[in-house]
Amino acid sequence: MSTEGEAARGGAEQVREFEHQVAGHRGMLAVEGDEMIIKPLAAREHQFYEGAAQHPGLRAFMPVYYGALRRTDPDSGEERGYICLENLVHGFEQPCIMDVKVGRRLWDVDATDEKRARAIQQAARKTSAAVGFAITGIKLHGRPAEDRERLRDLGVAALPAELERYFAAAGEHRAHIVEQFVLEATELLEAVEAAEVRMYSCSLLFVYDASRERCALALGGGGGGGDGAAASGGLLDLRLIDFGHSHWMPPGAGRDENFIDGLRSVIEYLRGVGQGRHQGAGAARP
Repeated sequence: MSTEGEAARGGAEQVREFEHQVAGHRGMLAVEGDEMIIKPLAAREHQFYEGAAQHPGLRAFMPVYYGALRRTDPDSGEERGYICLENLVHGFEQPCIMDVKVGRRLWDVDATDEKRARAIQQAARKTSAAVGFAITGIKLHGRPAEDRERLRDLGVAALPAELERYFAAAGEHRAHIVEQFVLEATELLEAVEAAEVRMYSCSLLFVYDASRERCALALGGGGGGGDGAAASGGLLDLRLIDFGHSHWMPPGAGRDENFIDGLRSVIEYLRGVGQGRHQGAGAARP
């Protein structure tokens, strides 16, 4: 059932710039109450969200989709479309966020020769071509977002240290947080392996709560027992985001080996962080 009417009514509320966006095109807005964000509508991404209801395995790892609306910008007077999505940072006291673009191939099936060449160049500049993923955004609680240009130029040798630095904010709970992300990513891998889909230039959004009090409370109480933010008592969440170049494929199309290969690489690097194999590698910044 379409939720566009409900989403449109919600869109009449007050909005502001979404402060937790760490990568991708600007323009996301947080709706009053913070449980929902609205994102400028791109036809292919809109279509992908609309089709997700038929793919519950992957839908569980996507932001909840509430529909679409049209909104007039109060400054320019321009009307444009938006999709309405779950705010994945809502409920975290001290959110630490990381955006990881997955896959060696970043161009879509209908990309022009020029766009394809540019995507190949970008993948080579980042760590995408070498290891199958790239860190495109990081924002630790209480600090400004990392410089995107610096992350674009991040080399393979510095990649482990950048991951170490992201998880360092978890303090004494770091090992547990990393372990839970490995479990979540492994479950996601199983879902992607079972799906017939193509997700080019799609990202993983990592969010964990650096609040020592919440960590101690959740771990003391056992936590766990659910998907997404419910894992580890709501201490973390791992979702797929950014579907501007994603497609649900017809039966017989096969698996998305590009994404699967990249996700396996992410999992291997996470395991390395959890086991301390990368400590001292690269050049981490304070």
